[in-house]
Amino acid sequence: MNVLKEKLQQVAKDGEEFYILIGQKSNSLGRFFREILLLYKDFSVFLHSILFSLLGFFTYYKDKLEEPIGCICKIDEGNLNNIPDGDNELVYACKKVNDEMIYLHEEKIKVWNQYDAFNHMVSSMSHDMKNPLAVIKGNIEILEMMNEGEDYSRIRSEIIQSTKSNINRIEKYLDRIKYIQSMEQLKIKREYISILEFIKALKHNSEVLNTDKRIHWIIPKEDVIINIDSHHIEEAFENVLNNAIAYANSNIYISVEIKDGRLVISIQDDGKGFSRDALKNATSKFYSERLRSGNMGLGLNITKYILEKHSGDLIITNYNGGALVKMIINL
Repeated sequence: MNVLKEKLQQVAKDGEEFYILIGQKSNSLGRFFREILLLYKDFSVFLHSILFSLLGFFTYYKDKLEEPIGCICKIDEGNLNNIPDGDNELVYACKKVNDEMIYLHEEKIKVWNQYDAFNHMVSSMSHDMKNPLAVIKGNIEILEMMNEGEDYSRIRSEIIQSTKSNINRIEKYLDRIKYIQSMEQLKIKREYISILEFIKALKHNSEVLNTDKRIHWIIPKEDVIINIDSHHIEEAFENVLNNAIAYANSNIYISVEIKDGRLVISIQDDGKGFSRDALKNATSKFYSERLRSGNMGLGLNITKYILEKHSGDLIITNYNGGALVKMIINL
């Protein structure tokens, strides 16, 4: 043992003591490894903590992060239907992105539908305005060619009436467009009015509008006071009634009631009802299934806007084969 100690030399470094054989030749590679081992010994706890933390993080979050990240990466592909389950932040972000993408897609469809409807409206207006303009032009030419005679006064009177009628037709188009532009500034002015007086005004309007359709009324027996903008609600009613008159075969049923604090006006006709396309788009601006007849496709859109200003709604359905439109006004 003494011999072994004589051959060992005690060495101290950085507070650590160790022995080496006397006369041992340590090359540079050995010294390097010793330095590495000493360094590892000093930092082993810290390194192991980091290593196991990373390993635990990867193991725990791999499945939770992989699917959401993959889902987000597919945004450009337009494939956000398979949202992963979970309650971490990335899954929440995926759901928010998905909701926004769906909203933007729906808005895009609405814009394109309105653009397409607008093109139809412009085409219809071009067609329908050419007709009255052609009639006015023809009337002027007839007047220029006519000589005074016994029929001159009668023909002149007919031409003047025809010209006035076609000018009014053009003015109606222009006024409708101007009205649409001013709808954004529409202000509702509520006032207290007797419901029976209000129904009386609706009946008068229906008599003015109607020609050959039978209108059946269901109204409250007792009078109550309601708080509405009667002027604009009458306008909304006329828009719906015009549609019913145009599509009804012979009968129109109108009911007025107060239900759950709301005024509900239901207008039903015995026509063929709304088409599948109309059920989706009837309240869209410029939508109409009969644009060529001079309808600009604005009536139900204006009606819905007026009702929404009353915190109400316009509900369009089919019932018993015919169309049923409900105007709902919050009182």
